[in-house]
Amino acid sequence: MPDLLEAIASKRVRQIINSLAEGPKTLTELSSGLSISKPALLKHSNQMQALGIITSEDNKIKGGREKRYSINPFSFHFFANDGFAFSLASFGPLDMEYPFLCQAPEEKRHWLKQRMRAINSLKPDASILLADKELLLISDNWNDLERISIEETVSPAKCIFWRYSDMNATDSFTSRIKEQSIALYSKDEKVFRMLKKYKALDVK
Repeated sequence: MPDLLEAIASKRVRQIINSLAEGPKTLTELSSGLSISKPALLKHSNQMQALGIITSEDNKIKGGREKRYSINPFSFHFFANDGFAFSLASFGPLDMEYPFLCQAPEEKRHWLKQRMRAINSLKPDASILLADKELLLISDNWNDLERISIEETVSPAKCIFWRYSDMNATDSFTSRIKEQSIALYSKDEKVFRMLKKYKALDVK
């Protein structure tokens, strides 16, 4: 059996995880939605259960029983584009609006979520990183009005405004940012390439 990283590098496994992120599904529902044969799907699901990625539950239905699969909330795996993955522990319900929040300390999540919503409403394309106690916001297109509006909205939190090219600097501050920061929100794979916490995988 492959180890965890080998398993989640599989395109099929990623498809199953992405489908189950929408909610629990039966083998039939997964097979139909993903166009994967049931025997192949069963092989993957058994492997994923053995690795603790997903879990299953038998339910009584009219005429028999059915098994529904769901993502194990204690070992949830996220993907940013095809070649990146990371595993996060979460001992409670996951926030599907901002699932990356489970990387942050639990006591900070509500506070962070309020500010992330505000930032998204003002600058939807901005990547949001947590750098110790500061929010690092990255976009290639900032203007003064956006900066002022965001600073006023998220106060007293301190924001650092960067462009993606700023991540290429080699000074000690930038190096610390790349070593220690976590990505709370991003639709751009460049963020995951730049930060040390995220590992590139060979996609099968």
